[in-house]
Amino acid sequence: MRKGKVIEIHPERGYGFVKEHTTGLYFRFNTSDLFDQITENEFVTFSLIELDPGKLAINLRRTIAEQHNAS
Repeated sequence: MRKGKVIEIHPERGYGFVKEHTTGLYFRFNTSDLFDQITENEFVTFSLIELDPGKLAINLRRTIAEQHNAS
């Protein structure tokens, strides 16, 4: 499970971006794949799937900052 922070959400377009904590890389996610009501600047855990081209963040779940920084 990866950890990151939601940087942008575009609900009208159906996607957003999360920045991974350890690598600093940005990954796109679909707003339909959110388990929780998530807003910008919230910490989340997520998984990645390979697409052609790139990767997509899936299974985003809200987490608290203390859990996010613990690893």
